[in-house]
Amino acid sequence: MNNSNVKSGCVMILLLIVGTCSLSFGLIALISGLSGNVIEGASPWPLISVGAFGSAAGIYCFATCFYIRSRIKKFNAYRALIGNQKSVPIQWLSQKRNVSQEKVLKDLRKAMSNGYFHDGHIDENRNILLFPNDNSIGTIKTVICQNCGGGVELMSKYAEKCPYCGTMVND
Repeated sequence: MNNSNVKSGCVMILLLIVGTCSLSFGLIALISGLSGNVIEGASPWPLISVGAFGSAAGIYCFATCFYIRSRIKKFNAYRALIGNQKSVPIQWLSQKRNVSQEKVLKDLRKAMSNGYFHDGHIDENRNILLFPNDNSIGTIKTVICQNCGGGVELMSKYAEKCPYCGTMVND
């Protein structure tokens, strides 16, 4: 199991606990307020408000949990397709997942930003996903852009577009 899966799993458990508590107490407060089970002479609106807020918070926690679960399943599907390959064509992933290449690129970037494929690199020129732990492919390093001075992460032997000014940078 990947470290990102463990973190996401812990977040999901916490969301389920908080969601269950919020929804339970929210529904109890909401039902009590709506049914008039309050101290005589007291307004039911504070109880109804707390109940509505608690219920909404619980539903939000559950929805977030299901979103994280679907994201994990999607990223694990990519991981299963990629296996131990050191370079994977984006077009091949697109065909296997039955989605557009743009969707695959978006998914891979999201996966990398969430800690999946942390050693992966997308070669935009050749339209492939590379893993730099294979020395024949190269290693990731930071190079200073000659045009704007920004730091650009790129794989040795490859050029990359500077995210700040758009200039092509190579090592």
